[in-house]
Amino acid sequence: MKYTKSLKRAMAVLLAAMIFFAGSMTMITAKADTTMKTTTAVNLRKEASSTSAKITVVPEGAKVTVVSTSNAKWYKVTYNGKTGFIYSKYLGNKQTANETKIMAEDLNMRSSMSKANNKNIIKVIPKGAVVTILSKEADMWYKVSYGGKTGYIKGGHFTDDTSRMDNSSSSSTETKKMAEDLKMRSSKSKSSDSNLIQIIPKGAKVTILSKESDGWYKVKYNGKTGYIMGGHFTDDTSRMGVGATQKVTKTMAEDLNMRSSCSKKDSSNIIKVIPKNGKVTILENCADNWFKVDYKGTVGYIKGGHFK
Repeated sequence: MKYTKSLKRAMAVLLAAMIFFAGSMTMITAKADTTMKTTTAVNLRKEASSTSAKITVVPEGAKVTVVSTSNAKWYKVTYNGKTGFIYSKYLGNKQTANETKIMAEDLNMRSSMSKANNKNIIKVIPKGAVVTILSKEADMWYKVSYGGKTGYIKGGHFTDDTSRMDNSSSSSTETKKMAEDLKMRSSKSKSSDSNLIQIIPKGAKVTILSKESDGWYKVKYNGKTGYIMGGHFTDDTSRMGVGATQKVTKTMAEDLNMRSSCSKKDSSNIIKVIPKNGKVTILENCADNWFKVDYKGTVGYIKGGHFK
């Protein structure tokens, strides 16, 4: 009888412990959960693998609850009552601990994540300004603080952002013609000529092997491989002399404002937004890297350096 009572007490204590432990685990899991947004339409899969069965498609901008981040590449999430795995690179709204960045060019700060029109422009953040990143949102938007105001900017315009460079290490058959004599070097440095390999003459054709960081190119010329500082090719519109009219057609690398004058001080001179992949005809190179262009019959001015 005493044995039976002792066994019952032991089982009761064990059951209470199990309930407490389960409740604690639930609390821990709930605390670990966080909400993020998808940066594009993405598959929710049964397992952490791109070959795993698809549960559903989560649309761009949708909110998901992150259950686990133990796998850095595949986050376990819940969406509309369904739990599965999403590739983490397609999840945004990541807090950035108030990281600061320096602007590589002038950029519009907006009250919402849209470039459809200019009604939501708060102010223009100038090149060289320091902004505080509050969070990374969907579709390459950033929530930032600058000059006492908070708003949104389209990402990829920071001085340390290498995502805007084509850092391809693979070989290429692309050739370029030199617009002037240029030094080929054994390393990416112009501090002295100790790394000089040879002088590539104006008019010579070089093979582009890869585009490196900070405007350098790895090239092959006359059987030798080395590095040259970019922007010295004949088809580079940024080196067209002021007033030059070559009528070169270029494809836009991103959305860009077309303006009625060569100024980005405010948004009153914006004519329209030229979309990414839109083709423009360069009519004239103006001062300070501005270009007079024709886009689908509309003529205006854009700030250079946004071509593919």
